[in-house]
This record gives sequence, C-alpha cells and structure tokens, in this order.
Amino acid sequence: MLLAFFAAIFGLTQRNEALSAQAIAEAAQATAVIDRERAETAAEKAQGAEATAVAERAIAEAERERAEAERERAERQLRIGRANELAARAQMVDDPTGSLNLMLAREAAFTTWRTDTEVITHSFVTNETRTALNFAVLNVQNRPLRMTLPRRTRHTGAVNSVAYSPDGTRVVSASDDQTVRVWDVQTGAEIQRLVGHTERVNSVAYSPDGTRIISGSDDWTVRVWDALTGKVLYILTGHSGRVKAVAYSPNGTQIVSGCRGLYGGYQNQDVYVWDYVWDDVQGTETYQIMYTLPGHTGDIMSLAYSPDGKHIVSGSTDRTVRVWDMVSKEKLMELTEHTDWVRAVAFSPDDTRIVSASDDRTVRVWDATS
Repeated sequence: MLLAFFAAIFGLTQRNEALSAQAIAEAAQATAVIDRERAETAAEKAQGAEATAVAERAIAEAERERAEAERERAERQLRIGRANELAARAQMVDDPTGSLNLMLAREAAFTTWRTDTEVITHSFVTNETRTALNFAVLNVQNRPLRMTLPRRTRHTGAVNSVAYSPDGTRVVSASDDQTVRVWDVQTGAEIQRLVGHTERVNSVAYSPDGTRIISGSDDWTVRVWDALTGKVLYILTGHSGRVKAVAYSPNGTQIVSGCRGLYGGYQNQDVYVWDYVWDDVQGTETYQIMYTLPGHTGDIMSLAYSPDGKHIVSGSTDRTVRVWDMVSKEKLMELTEHTDWVRAVAFSPDDTRIVSASDDRTVRVWDATS
C-alpha cells in the first residue's frame, strides 16, 4: 500500500507539472497576441499620421494653386481693363492721318493677345477692341489724301539724341530743354511732349515693340515712358551721376545706362544693367539693377546691344571702346586706337563688326569676332 501511495503522489506531481507547462504556454500565447495587437495599433497610427501628412500637403498645394489662379485672374482683368482703355482712346483721338487711331487699336489687341504668357493661355480680343479695330481701319481708309499740316514746333535747346520707332512712323528726340518729344514722320508735327526730367536729356531709345520710350538725363535718372499715353511709368534712380547713354536689349527685358558720378571722392563711370521683373508683393512690374560693369575712366557717351543680345559695346570720353559679355559680366575687348572722345558706337546686323565715331575725326570699324 505504501508503494501505491507513492505512485499516486508521483502521478499527481507529473499532472501538476503538465498543467503548469500548459498554463505557461497559454500565457506566452496570450502575450504574443497582445504584442501583435499593439504592433497592429502602432502600424495603424503610423498610417494615419502619413495619411494626415499627405492630406496636409494636398491642402497646401491646393492653396498655392488657388493663390496662383487668383493672381492670374487679377492679371487677366488688368490686361482686359488696359485693352478696353486703349480701345476707347482709339475711337476718341482725332488724328488727321488716322494712324494714331490704328496704333492704339492695335495695342489694345496686343494687350490681351499674349499666347506666350502664363496669364492669357489663348488668343482673344475684347469686344471693345474689335470695335476699335474696325473703326480705325475705316477711319484710315476714309481719310482724304490731302490734309492741313499742323504748325511745327521746335525744342528750345540743343537736341542731343534721336531714335525711330520700330514701325518707322514716329521719331523721339532728347534735348537740353529737359524735354523728350515725339514727332510724326509724315507731317513733322509734334505728337507728344514728355516732361519730367529736371536737367538736360542726353539719350533716348524706343523699346523693340514700340510701346515704351527710355530717356537718360543729367538729373541722374532714367525714365521709362508709355509711348502711347506719354505718361512716365518708372523712374530708375540708382545712378551715381549724370546718365549720358541708354539702350534697350533686343528682347525688351533689359535696359542699359551709362553713368558718370563720384563715390568717396573718386570718379565712377559704370554701365548699369537693369532687368524687368514682376513684384509679387506689390503685384506690379518694375526694373531693378542686376549688376554694373565698371572700368571706364571717362563719361560713357554711347551704348549699343549686339543683335543677339549677348554683348554690349560702350564708347567713352576715356577714348576707348569696350565690349562686354552679358552672360559672364566680363569685359571681352578694349579698343584703344582713338585719340579723342568716342561719341557713338554700334554693332553690325550680323554681329561681326563694331563701328565707332570719335572727336578725333575718324570712324573706325572693328572686328568683333577676334
């Protein structure tokens, strides 16, 4: 019986150990289930955070696109308003030749006919512009061949610079009398008198599209004028002295000006390069100095762009002609054979020659490729 008792005790012990092992296994399985649930919860939270970040990025992008669309709509309305204003003037102006009516109507059309911009994505003209174009064309066709020419006027001071408009119908002049004047080529009549400079005006030029005129003056400023209305659009005031020469780039986005002034008691003769920019804060266009080209030791009397816009040439009272690279902003050549002031410079149409005129009574032609 004692043997049977010990056998029963041993059996109970074995069964308790088995039950303990089973309990441990079940506890481990339960722990694994809890760990798996925790991992799944963490993964779900991570996915939720990523989805939130994606949603926030999408909202920000939508806001940016909305702001851009608002800006484009505002710019579009601005162009439409400008076009309608020009169209109204095209029907009100009394021009004996009718050409000014036609020019205003054409500019009204060009104001919205900008397929290469981000603002207007398709060509169109407003109804007001279409009416003005029809009126202007009929106005020109119905004008008699003979007309009474208006009385010609003159500058009251020396004339320092002249330039043709791109279409050849106008001439602009700059004078010691502090005015810029626009003349009709056919009739010789004064069309506009641009007043604002406070010292003599030394240089004038038309923009390539004929819509603007620039002028440089002894009052240390360059002024940009609306060629249609005669109103001053911008006054460029970063110069250190008298502005003797101005020029437009072939693409119309840059202006160069030649300056003479004093800094810290030393003479400073620089070529200033101005770039057309859009001010997102103000919502307006403007010009800013991008850089200067120093080196001349005398007044810069003349400036000219190469036809491809990659170079400019400058002539100076320091008796030199200098050629500048507009990409590297470096001087490429310094031509020193003149023995007196260099008054005028120009590029040939094929970019291979430069011509200069001097007080030494010579005109020199230079190889621009060497």
